[in-house]
Amino acid sequence: MNITINHLILHSPLYIKKTGCFFWYLADKSVSFLSKISTINIGTLMIKQNISYTALCAVLLILLSINMLAQSPRGKISGVARDEKTREALIGVNIIVDNTDLGAVSDGKGKFFILNVPVGVHNITARYIGYAPYKLVEVEVNADRTTEVSFLMKDAAVQLEQVVVVAKRPNVIKDQTSSSATLSAEQLKAAPVEGLRGALELAADLQRTATGNLSIRGSGSYDVNFQINGIDQVSSTTTSPGSFGTEKANNSWKYDVNPIGISQVQLITGGFSAEYGNAQAGVVKVVMKEGTPKMHGEARVEYRPAGQYHYGDYMYSQNTYEWKRWGKLENWMAQKPAMISELKLDTRYEALYKKIAGRTASASDSANWNTLVNNEINWAYNVWLKNHTPSDDNPLGVYDYRQYGYKRYMFGFGGPLGKDPNFLKFFFSGEYRSNPTRLPTPEKNQIYQNYILNITATPFIGHKIKLMGSFQKYRGGLWSGSEDIRWSGIAFSPPGLSTKYYITTDPVRTEQTVAQSCNWVYTINQSTFFELTVAHQFEQYSLPYEYLTGWSAEADRLDSLGDTRGNVLKDGIWWDNTYYRPLFNFSTNYYQDTRTENWALTADYTHQFQNGNLLKTGIRGYYWDLFNNGVNSSFLPNTYISRSGYAEYYHAYPFSLGVFVQDKMEFEGMVANFGLRAEMFNFNKGIPVDMFNVFYQGKDGANPTNPGNPETVDSKTKYILMPRAGLSFPIGEKTAFRIQYGHFASMPTFSHALSNRTQNGWTGLGNADLDYRKTINYEFGLQQVLDENQRLDVALYYNDRTSQVGLLRVASYVGSRERAAG
Repeated sequence: MNITINHLILHSPLYIKKTGCFFWYLADKSVSFLSKISTINIGTLMIKQNISYTALCAVLLILLSINMLAQSPRGKISGVARDEKTREALIGVNIIVDNTDLGAVSDGKGKFFILNVPVGVHNITARYIGYAPYKLVEVEVNADRTTEVSFLMKDAAVQLEQVVVVAKRPNVIKDQTSSSATLSAEQLKAAPVEGLRGALELAADLQRTATGNLSIRGSGSYDVNFQINGIDQVSSTTTSPGSFGTEKANNSWKYDVNPIGISQVQLITGGFSAEYGNAQAGVVKVVMKEGTPKMHGEARVEYRPAGQYHYGDYMYSQNTYEWKRWGKLENWMAQKPAMISELKLDTRYEALYKKIAGRTASASDSANWNTLVNNEINWAYNVWLKNHTPSDDNPLGVYDYRQYGYKRYMFGFGGPLGKDPNFLKFFFSGEYRSNPTRLPTPEKNQIYQNYILNITATPFIGHKIKLMGSFQKYRGGLWSGSEDIRWSGIAFSPPGLSTKYYITTDPVRTEQTVAQSCNWVYTINQSTFFELTVAHQFEQYSLPYEYLTGWSAEADRLDSLGDTRGNVLKDGIWWDNTYYRPLFNFSTNYYQDTRTENWALTADYTHQFQNGNLLKTGIRGYYWDLFNNGVNSSFLPNTYISRSGYAEYYHAYPFSLGVFVQDKMEFEGMVANFGLRAEMFNFNKGIPVDMFNVFYQGKDGANPTNPGNPETVDSKTKYILMPRAGLSFPIGEKTAFRIQYGHFASMPTFSHALSNRTQNGWTGLGNADLDYRKTINYEFGLQQVLDENQRLDVALYYNDRTSQVGLLRVASYVGSRERAAG
């Protein structure tokens, strides 16, 4: 007999050379053709309402004591100022971004640039002595992009009043060197989707996997870098409690975001600049709104009435298989011999049964026996009906999901704090959503809420400080995972047994994140600025035990005699255990307590050399404190070493560090992005010296006389260097080509490195010595304007993925679960 454990390894020559073990090498190389047509102009509708200033201040005083978080990606504005008639360059024109302290002065060629502009829609005003003021309105600024504008100034002798011109959105994005899509606040409001996740699905490059997780061009669920205001959102729990090598549903990006509070969303795929790390496939950047000098607000309510929102029959309809077989009393009565055995009437009433079976019963005995059998079957049938009929007090949790409506409340408001509208500003947004599950789940309604407060201050000239805090909470089932029925699932089904009539067997999880950060921007001069961000997040994932309504042999035997204690029909042929999970639990049998502290420090230095050369360099540091304790298929939390259930425990302190330098060069017929990124990480956890002799602290392993070798060695720090390059070639106003090449990498998930599983011995061990997962990406793209409102964006890409994580089965007679290999 072979004794085995599962062990995750990274398939690198270095690791294999040291262990000499058999490995499975996994590489993904794919070529795909992608086309999409994007609408440039989308109409929007906004509802504004005045907010009481006094009430607002009271709310803010309360919120300021809760938490703070922030950093906002910015863009660049460049252009030229000329005389309208002569087209000559104007020197010394003052250009100001309205309602900000940002501006520039045109040089000898009439050119200017403004750095560090908040993303969103702005108005820009140009003033010059002897010329009428010129205002350009609705200028859209995108993250990490250059927005080009031009001012054709009119002589004051001809034009006295201010000239107002609506900015035109460019036909092609000249500085787009890789595939990307940008959604503005107006587009998010107009899109017929429920939340930000739904909006992302509008992008051709992004798909939802079978588990409901987000994937870009066929990537894994955790190969995408998700950011909110520049802060990476890293999922710390990617598997279910006591599980190994599984993927939690709807978990690649843990939280949705209130669209009212969003200024812009950018999805970068195929290749991205050296600024972004820990991702193989793409980057999703969410930029939250900042306050404005004027008070404004918006509120929205969404409601979907209760009802059946799917085709086909109702899941608990009496037209289903089990109701056709057991829904009528005559079907039970037709199987009296089987019912006598299942209800144990032959042992509970043994003396009378022997008389009937031996044909020595009197007429009175026969009548009593028939009455007894009929009563018992009637009782069992009635309990079966109660257990299988949806109701609010059904002991197994069966409910009519058609009776629950969908409710969503969103708000966002902001403005100045104090007399100076530009000194201190805020924006506060929030959302509460109650979403009924369209497959039966123990929570019935999944509750999601998020609240984000953003405060911006400019205490001195050239200095800007932003504090931002967020609170996000989600309550949903362990196995149901997604709020969307398309991605919902039932535990182990298929291929396991359905829990359709045993909903309470699954627990309800609660996930909560509180985040704070402080962002400081120091504008050294018009060409240079420095940005520093300090952030902290605390995540808590809890899965408490819930004791279930169960059955006992004593209660069932007495129910027909008037005992009302039993309300669940015990296991029997009427449960059709070939298809449905038997009723055996005393509790939900799942438990998890996961707590994660994460600290982040980022610093960036940006300098513009003349008009067309933007240099940016920075550093990113992250540190985690990870604690996890989970149990699967056992109602005792100490299963880790003492019971046969599945359990895991770990406490680790990983860290990562990244530095980058990138240069964006903008010329008349070409835009180039060149960058280099260096990263390192360490899971900071011990690994067994001998993977074939792993120490197990319990007494029930495969070899109790030899517990294995407890010696471990520290995991090693992994390093990687990643060059990246992208070129864009605009041709006129309607066409642009691009090519891109880059090396990208992501850390293995925490579950790959730290997750473990016991069941009277090890059944699975993570590997804290895993290396980076790597991808080399090549892309060729074309933008072509079709008409005023439509642009065709075509991308041909090739991904070379290596060093991905696989699962290795190892034969070991020490410290492992006794089972056959294979």
